[in-house]
Amino acid sequence: QGPSAHQLRLRLVHGFSLLLLIISLTLDPFRVNEYNWLGQGLNELLQTDLMVIHPPLVFLSYSLCLHLSAISISSFYSSDRQELDSRILTVARPALFFTTLGVGLGGLWAYLILDWGGYWAWDPVETGSLLPWISLVVLLHLRTRPGKTAVHMWSGVAMASGASPLFATMVTRAGGVWHVRVH
Repeated sequence: QGPSAHQLRLRLVHGFSLLLLIISLTLDPFRVNEYNWLGQGLNELLQTDLMVIHPPLVFLSYSLCLHLSAISISSFYSSDRQELDSRILTVARPALFFTTLGVGLGGLWAYLILDWGGYWAWDPVETGSLLPWISLVVLLHLRTRPGKTAVHMWSGVAMASGASPLFATMVTRAGGVWHVRVH
């Protein structure tokens, strides 16, 4: 692993961050909500301790998933692909941990505060948060066949792990496709 592969990974991670920043600025996330015309501030349902912990955990896990896709893309341009699985696993383990905590606390919040009648209601935000978790579980299960899993399989699942949080963020939270925010 030479310095050029490391520099490429850093450029990709910064490029992903810049892309998300540009997209979020064009969607104007801080505009005044037309449905909250009384100016009452933050909804009372969001004023809980779980909502202080849940969103940062989810977006930390999303950033780790984007880092996985940066590792994967940089492996296409480097000659050293032998250690790709160990580099991916180093990031995938904490990503799965934080994704599990974030999705679990979000489900607990929905159960306790919204009283949806269960821990899972299959709304678009919950399902969008489940997609990165599923791809991370698949990625970590690739290690059950050491030496038999092809390098392109590690790269493909790592890129899917990076694409699923983009889908979850742009479609279900930011309304990037339909201009209707679910969250």
